[in-house]
Amino acid sequence: MRKTIRKFLYLTTILAVLLMSAMPSYAVSADGGTEGDPPTEDPAVTTPAETPAEEAPEESLSEGAASPEEAASVEDPVEVPEILEQVPDGTDLVVINEEGEPEPLASQAAAEILVEGDPIWCPTGQVPTPNANGCTVSHAGFDDLIDDLAGGTYSGDGVIWVESNYDATEDLSNIVFNGNNGNLAALNAISVQGGWSGISGSSSIDFTNPSILDNQLRFRNWTGAVSVSNLVIQDAVINNSSLMINTDGDISIDNVTVSGNTSGRGTTLNNCLPSNGVCTGSGDVSVTDSEFNSNNNQGLLINSNGAVTIENTDADSNRLNSLQVTTDGDISLNNVTATGSIDRAGASLNNCKASAGVCTSSGDVSVVESEFNNNDTNGLTLRSAGEVTITNVTADANGSDGINVNTYNETGADVTIKYTTVTNNTQDGIQTNNTGGDLTLKEVDASNNGSEGIIINNTQGNITGSNITVNENNREGIEIDNTRGNISLSNVTANDSTLNDGVDIHNTDGNIKLSSVTAENNNRNGIEVVNVDGSLGFYCVNASINGRDGIYVSVDHDFTIKCSQSTNNVGDGLEIDSVVGSSAQLLSFTATGNSGLDINYDDTVTTVTEKTVDCSAKKESSPPKEHKGDKGLFTKLYCLPGEIKVALYDTYGDKIEFNNLCGYDAGVFDPSSWAYPETIPGGGDDYIISLQNKMLEEIPNLELNTKYGMAGILAQILDELPFMLPDGYSYASAFFTAVLDDGEYLDPLPEESGLTVRFRVPGWMDPGEELAILWWDGLDWVDLGGEYSEDGYYFQVTTEEIGVFVLAVQ
Repeated sequence: MRKTIRKFLYLTTILAVLLMSAMPSYAVSADGGTEGDPPTEDPAVTTPAETPAEEAPEESLSEGAASPEEAASVEDPVEVPEILEQVPDGTDLVVINEEGEPEPLASQAAAEILVEGDPIWCPTGQVPTPNANGCTVSHAGFDDLIDDLAGGTYSGDGVIWVESNYDATEDLSNIVFNGNNGNLAALNAISVQGGWSGISGSSSIDFTNPSILDNQLRFRNWTGAVSVSNLVIQDAVINNSSLMINTDGDISIDNVTVSGNTSGRGTTLNNCLPSNGVCTGSGDVSVTDSEFNSNNNQGLLINSNGAVTIENTDADSNRLNSLQVTTDGDISLNNVTATGSIDRAGASLNNCKASAGVCTSSGDVSVVESEFNNNDTNGLTLRSAGEVTITNVTADANGSDGINVNTYNETGADVTIKYTTVTNNTQDGIQTNNTGGDLTLKEVDASNNGSEGIIINNTQGNITGSNITVNENNREGIEIDNTRGNISLSNVTANDSTLNDGVDIHNTDGNIKLSSVTAENNNRNGIEVVNVDGSLGFYCVNASINGRDGIYVSVDHDFTIKCSQSTNNVGDGLEIDSVVGSSAQLLSFTATGNSGLDINYDDTVTTVTEKTVDCSAKKESSPPKEHKGDKGLFTKLYCLPGEIKVALYDTYGDKIEFNNLCGYDAGVFDPSSWAYPETIPGGGDDYIISLQNKMLEEIPNLELNTKYGMAGILAQILDELPFMLPDGYSYASAFFTAVLDDGEYLDPLPEESGLTVRFRVPGWMDPGEELAILWWDGLDWVDLGGEYSEDGYYFQVTTEEIGVFVLAVQ
């Protein structure tokens, strides 16, 4: 039987009547509530005493209260006598309308009051009121609702309200909204809202109790936005998708779970509208707080021409790609999990828009705070022609690569991967190909992978890597091939490669700088550099205990190795292989205990110069007497409307001024927890300035810039420098400074902000000497120049960099 008295059974008072037939009569109101106590006298309208109610079907009753799922139903149309058949024998019933007046039981109004339920369609902005204010009547299931909408005169944007205890058995087949079906073409944007209370006149939603369907929900040939929220579709077995939306408008999915389709996909969202292979749609796609798990094809498949945003969503344990996105617009993932794919990648993201092998779209990709683990092939596969940013991502234990990024040279877009872990993958930890712009790797752990830890191919821009760990990979720790720009690697550990080198760089047109790189106990060479057209420098490198050479260099030009060591290798400490000719400058380079030659080169084509320099990284000259021992910093805060600044001074007058950064705040940080301790030894809590919110709030006329949330501004007077100053520069004074956001370095600084670094001009300068402000870029000192203040007492420079600044005398 059909569910036609759902609302009748839903009301707790009527349920009580069904269970306690000793109560002679009870009032039911049109707004879904009950009115007053059971009457003591016969009401104006009652069921005839001589008319016995038929016994309810056996399957509709159970011990205790009858639930909506167990309730009996009768065929449409709803008639009062049929409803009364559900009332136990001897029970009187009163129906009250919205005005509080009794409604004759013989009227259609009484019947509609008793059967108010779901689903119903109402115009957008209208609370659900069945058969009023433009809403449809309540229907037993989606089949009846679709027939009503298709055959009626409804139009415009609307919402379908579905009760949280919706009886999915009422839908005898798949739920299909076809825009070509009769009057459905007159409808525009449509929302399916689950979790409704079911009470007429109320739009109350229980987000903890979504509505449950067990058949396909599909929108096809639609021409407006489609939104689905607070809904569960489980075990809807169908060859295509349990949830399938095809429209030319925006698509929004919120708090939706689609699982258990053992024959097909979980969800397909398509607003691409392809024509001759080109997307013509313009809608965006948004998915939040949802799950797409344990389906036999993709968990979530999106094909769009607009921006795709996915947040707080899981797509796990699907047979093919758990998450697959193809679009011409931006792609943004935040707090997404795509794990356990049985026969494909965890997530496949593609906004390349390839044409004749060339990527022509320009959408960016951002993946933040997400996990792609234990998948059959790659954890994350990405194809894009735009900017790519991957932050705080984990891609572990995948059957192929952890992260595989393909971008396209002709676009010149950058790729940034930071604060990311990619370990224990069967193939590479990270593989990037064809990067047209710069590639930046920061705070990355790519260890214990079956092939390379990190492999970088065909990069047109510069490559910068810092604070990278690539240990115990089967092949190279880091391999870089065929690059056109410069390469800078600092604070890198590349140890224990099972088969190949720790660091391997081949075929590079630009300059190479390796600073604070450790490559030990690798099966072949610790560091191998071949075919470099630009300059080559090794600084503070340790390449020891390797199965072949510590450092192998094959170049035909000059290079420098400074304050480094290559000891106890099975092969040579340093092997130089030059055909045309080269010159090696070895400054405080230690190569001892090697089984081969300590330094192996052909002296007919290569010239080697060895020299001992000071590698202690201490200041090369003492501060002037008036400044010696002055390590205290004090803070002067001034934040004026339109000119938001924070200044840090020492008692000598040196100053760092932070522009448009007043809103940053932090506690005092232990220097040992910073990223800089290895390159900036010394210092302590006494030399750190922390700007507290409380301090800032007490300043009159303060305008806070809180766009980036909690952060901090730190400065430190340095006892030691990260590296000796270049020839021709003498030390005068130095600062270390940084801006923190939630304990992390904010680098780069926000737009329209920066630092003004100001040093007091030393009184001990000799005539003719010049000043310069140097900044440490992690590999070398960069001369930022500078200028005198108007009064001539200070030398200063404005920059967007953070880190170590030195006032030097030339």
